[in-house]
Amino acid sequence: MTTRVGYSKPEKQLLNAWGDFLDSIDWTSFGTFTSYYSLSKNGARLKMERMTEILKPEQPDIFRMFWVAEAFVSKEYHIHALIKLDHPPIAASAIIINAWHKVCPPAGYKMHNRVLVEEYDQTKGGRFYLAKHINSPNVEYGIY
Repeated sequence: MTTRVGYSKPEKQLLNAWGDFLDSIDWTSFGTFTSYYSLSKNGARLKMERMTEILKPEQPDIFRMFWVAEAFVSKEYHIHALIKLDHPPIAASAIIINAWHKVCPPAGYKMHNRVLVEEYDQTKGGRFYLAKHINSPNVEYGIY
């Protein structure tokens, strides 16, 4: 994606294609994950691969996850994810937060690692939010 305001026609087409694809999955949760420690692009991938190893055995036929790691201005990364688990929202949130704390242990207390997990609301456009920089060299992503 370009650094200027707005998207070119090919960029809009790519964003819409990703949004349409992600819209085809019945996501249950939207999460944002940060780390107290500096998180690199590769570190984000490793953490999300470990999250998958923890979450997938919960419901191997149902579990799905799409995640995107993007850099803050400081070049440290944070992660957004769409996750599908067949649990009530509060239980799913607790399971996901627990998994993040296993792969990214808190440094002293849990507030060091910011985690926000919400019930996914398709009308808020989270699928487009995750895909907005998918073509950027500073972004890492994965789907399971």
